[in-house]
Amino acid sequence: MPGRPGRGGSLRIGEPDARRHEGAPPCTVYLVQRLYGGPEEGGWYYEAGELCTAPELTAFGTTFPAGHEDRAVRMAAEVQAHLDRDWNVADHARPLSSVLSAGRYAAQVHDGWPPLAFPTERPRYEWRRGASD
Repeated sequence: MPGRPGRGGSLRIGEPDARRHEGAPPCTVYLVQRLYGGPEEGGWYYEAGELCTAPELTAFGTTFPAGHEDRAVRMAAEVQAHLDRDWNVADHARPLSSVLSAGRYAAQVHDGWPPLAFPTERPRYEWRRGASD
C-alpha cells in the first residue's frame, strides 16, 4: 500500500546524537509483527518491530524532557488510540497470533534514542536441561 510504513523503501536516518536524547523519553511508532522462530518444541514465534518512517506516522514522534516519562506514556496511549482507530484496520486489525495478520502499529516509549528495529538480533531457541526433565 502506498504511504504505509514497513513496506519497501524507508527513509535514511542519520546517526543519532546520543547526548541530545540522553534521558529524554521519545514516543515512537512501530509496525509489530509475529515472526517464526524455529521448529523446536513444535514451533515458536517472537515479536519484532520496525520503526515507522512514513511522514504521517513520524509526526507522532515526540521527545519529552528528562523527568517527564509520565507525559511520554500518556502521549503513547493517545497515539495508540489513534493508531487503533485509523491505522490498525483491515489486515492490521487482526491479532498478531493470526496467520492473516499483516502486523499492528504500536506506540512505544523508549529510554534514549529509539531503535530502528527490535529485537536487535534474531532470538535463538535455548533448551535447558532441568526442571521439566
